[in-house]
Amino acid sequence: MSKFKLCFIFDETGDYKPVPYSKLMDNGERRDEYKDKYFLPLNGYLLEVNREDYLDHYKNANRQEYIRKEAKRAGQISLQSMTALDDFGIRDLYEDVAERVITDMMNVYLHNAIATLSEDDQLLIRLLYFDEQTEQHCAEVLGVNQSTVNRRRNRIIEKLRKILEA
Repeated sequence: MSKFKLCFIFDETGDYKPVPYSKLMDNGERRDEYKDKYFLPLNGYLLEVNREDYLDHYKNANRQEYIRKEAKRAGQISLQSMTALDDFGIRDLYEDVAERVITDMMNVYLHNAIATLSEDDQLLIRLLYFDEQTEQHCAEVLGVNQSTVNRRRNRIIEKLRKILEA
């Protein structure tokens, strides 16, 4: 049994989507559709990354292993060797990738939540947040006053918040 239960791969839009590890592998071998993809382990998950990030990760990992072996061979223990991860940006790489995954996942959840709204509510959200229109402009488009747009926006945001928290 694998230590990974879930993988995150890029979909057609470039967003991450979760995929069970069992879909990635077949009898211990990677399935053909995933052979040309690059993955890094992250917090118990496999995360698809681009080739450059993959190579950088293993280049840094190999460098760290070399430094560790050389320090051990020389009998050295230093604060520098203990903080070497930060020197080579490995933690930054993980934090950047993790942040990107979380952001991508939250975007997917938000778009799914927006899809549950009525067409009128979706129109208002699109105008305000995707088209970056003012409440006054939205009021003119919808044929209502600006305070009505503000109240509807607040009601919609609260509804989305409840959906996302569920």
